[in-house]
Amino acid sequence: MKKVIIVISIIFLFCFSFETDIKEFYIKSDLSSLKLLLDSLKGKNIEPSSSLYFYIAEISNDITLSLNCYKTVEERYKDSPFYPTTLLRLAKYYSITRDTSKALTYYRKLISLKEKNLLPYAYLGIIGIYENYADINNSNYWITNFLNEVDSSPFFNYFSLNEKTKHSQVKEKFYSIQIGSFKSKDNADKLYKRYKDKSYDVFIVFEDNLYKVRIGKFKNEEDARNFMKIFQKAETIPAWIVYGE
Repeated sequence: MKKVIIVISIIFLFCFSFETDIKEFYIKSDLSSLKLLLDSLKGKNIEPSSSLYFYIAEISNDITLSLNCYKTVEERYKDSPFYPTTLLRLAKYYSITRDTSKALTYYRKLISLKEKNLLPYAYLGIIGIYENYADINNSNYWITNFLNEVDSSPFFNYFSLNEKTKHSQVKEKFYSIQIGSFKSKDNADKLYKRYKDKSYDVFIVFEDNLYKVRIGKFKNEEDARNFMKIFQKAETIPAWIVYGE
């Protein structure tokens, strides 16, 4: 019996030390050590922990690597404490890349978990997607669920039942040419100034926690496409058509 207890204690201490090392690498943003550790475990046919995949995804600048690691956690570690945050990361990524079908799937999965701290973000993500497409019926549906499910949030008063109709009124929307999307307002301002100095009708919108730089406001998509053809002949920056306020 004593031997069993000793063995269990050794295993526990090893696992604790192992997880501590992983977290230390993460805190220090030591991506190389985390990747070496992952490769080493795979080479020994040892199942890596969810934390190792999650931390690599969090600090890597390689989008493909981060996505693969997040998806590994999502597919293989559903009982992990990192699973809810992983769903949020994937939902936000697909929202930004405008793959709304996948974004909605991940937001709905997150809502089904009833994770109190993340629940508001999931609802706001879904509401934002539907409002971006002026889908008032679905937007109102999720606003109502938000009010019923979320106990407190900075947005609770904004989405109050008395204000719901006012909030959900369709505002005039336009087709525009988007030329950039940034987390930093400074970067957005620099791009704005660059094209403002060239006399373009440029403006910035804050949407999905990003500062988006856009040019022109067109009543229909055909006008936007015609302008983009001219714009892309004159400029080398990537551009795409968006629809919004």
